Amino acid sequence: MFSAVTIRDMPRIAEAHGLVPVPVDVCGSDYHIDVDSLRQAVTPKSRVLVVAHLFGARPDMREVLKISREHNLFVVEDCA
Repeated sequence: MFSAVTIRDMPRIAEAHGLVPVPVDVCGSDYHIDVDSLRQAVTPKSRVLVVAHLFGARPDMREVLKISREHNLFVVEDCA
């Protein structure tokens, strides 16, 4: 799963490795992951969540990490 707002090459990289990128909505001026959208996007096949921190924003990750732990998701924060 990926933040719905990210550079277009990130999902392409996942596809090149045989993975299926699933966008997760973002909201707010800090483009944080919409936790309701994240909960709906998680399936038993979900393995990784890539969160893009955009435009210098530093969203609160506590709820995202809580959900990720509940579903054993590996979290990658793209802070480039």
